[in-house]
Amino acid sequence: YVCSGETEIYGQVFHCHNLNGHGLLDMENAMVHSCNPYFISLCRLIPTQTLHGTAEALGFGQMIPLADGISSAAGLLPTESDLEIEAEKANLAFGQGQLLASPLQICAMTSCIANDGVYSVPRLVIGETADGVTLLRDEASAQRNVLSPDTAAAVRSMMIAVLTDEDHSNGRPRNTTAGGKTSTAQTGQYSEDGKEFCHAWMTGFFPADNPQYAVTVFAENGGSGNETAAPVFRRIIEEITRAS
Repeated sequence: YVCSGETEIYGQVFHCHNLNGHGLLDMENAMVHSCNPYFISLCRLIPTQTLHGTAEALGFGQMIPLADGISSAAGLLPTESDLEIEAEKANLAFGQGQLLASPLQICAMTSCIANDGVYSVPRLVIGETADGVTLLRDEASAQRNVLSPDTAAAVRSMMIAVLTDEDHSNGRPRNTTAGGKTSTAQTGQYSEDGKEFCHAWMTGFFPADNPQYAVTVFAENGGSGNETAAPVFRRIIEEITRAS
């Protein structure tokens, strides 16, 4: 795909953060450079039912039961009918528009990618204990196959490239290897001086070759994902690695 800095969907223009364009990109470089027009173009080739069904299988738009009486927020996943509107589908391609997701949902998706495409429903409580040592009741997390192992491996490879090939990445740990992806989510809300509030994200897994952990950082109104969320992501990984 050749990124010129923008793409037009039925009269609506979507801009790349690089207004001069990235030029010729494959999928890995589109991920490394966060090229929205690439993924908008790619999304147009994917049947709406497939796109929506995969997002739903990854937990978007659904509450997650964490423990008795405690569930996470469901967020919002556009309906298939919504996604028949090309502009809505384009927005979903890079995680914006109507889509609302919690850090827990993003982390569960990241864990699925790290775990060969097997989605494990997050839990807050492992089991019940009377003495603090022995589990009286231990319920395994519900699991389902969402992505093929080959697809999960391909996405892992791209996320590893984000941290190894991007010279200015603030999320790359110094004492281990990892894969990850930053995001800067526009809110459509502005300060008095006209600056848009943006949420800063980073999600990923480590170690890169044999993932044991998934980590997601969300900074409300934090601005750039690489500037705000990535340093926290890196520090969490470094401290866990140092402790183990």
